Amino acid sequence: MSGILEDGTILYEGDDIDHALAAFEDGSFRAETIIRGPAAPREIAYDITFSEGTHAEIADDGGVDVFEVFADEPAQVLVGRFETPWAIDASGTPIDTWYELDGGSLVQVVDHGVDTAYPVVADPFWIPAIVVALRVASVTIKVGSKTVKYAKAPASRAANALSSYKTLSFKTGAHTFKLDKSGMKHILTRHHPKYWTGGSKATQTFFNPNMSVTQVRSLVHGAMKQWPATLKSRGTNQRISLSGTYDGVKYKMVIDKGRVVQFYPR
Repeated sequence: MSGILEDGTILYEGDDIDHALAAFEDGSFRAETIIRGPAAPREIAYDITFSEGTHAEIADDGGVDVFEVFADEPAQVLVGRFETPWAIDASGTPIDTWYELDGGSLVQVVDHGVDTAYPVVADPFWIPAIVVALRVASVTIKVGSKTVKYAKAPASRAANALSSYKTLSFKTGAHTFKLDKSGMKHILTRHHPKYWTGGSKATQTFFNPNMSVTQVRSLVHGAMKQWPATLKSRGTNQRISLSGTYDGVKYKMVIDKGRVVQFYPR
């Protein structure tokens, strides 16, 4: 049985599992799975059909990147992504979940059981790249021996990654310095290959594409902790520019009136 909800979401009802599919104007879609009880399977398979030369890889953050190699471009091109999966039960408790690749299927494993409060909602979020934009707005990144071309990302990718982001605060003396969601979004969309929205300067720098949002946040925190005396003396009423190295990354950080507004590798 199926039906269409008021917001346009298509609901497919099954015996133990329901699926809710919602499409968005930027070409992405969300497929929420509602697990109704302990009799439901732990593995939910999604059939995915790739064109020749396209393949999927499970990323370090648990998401799945989909790459394609074009005849005239030897570098791999990121053409789509399943964001890191999540699942939560009726009490608000997170449930362990992860992706596996099985031939032509993407399998989301949801570790629900006797102690789970049902229903459980699990959410794979698919973000395809637009091929037209891909060919005219992309950036080539080399990490070790692997060269990957990253397409301009839709704005929804960073927004989705930051949906549960909590402001980072660092206090020194009477002053508190912050990296809020807006500042982190700017950092990701300008300097992280997976969230880059196409803006560039004459000299464009990028973080390692395998870095998670949490790792970028920790990098900024570590950089702030290197300058307690300077930040204490300068305070939160002016613009501060700092450069240094933390955890092997050379960085430039700009703080304006207590907010981190720029942070990028040099």
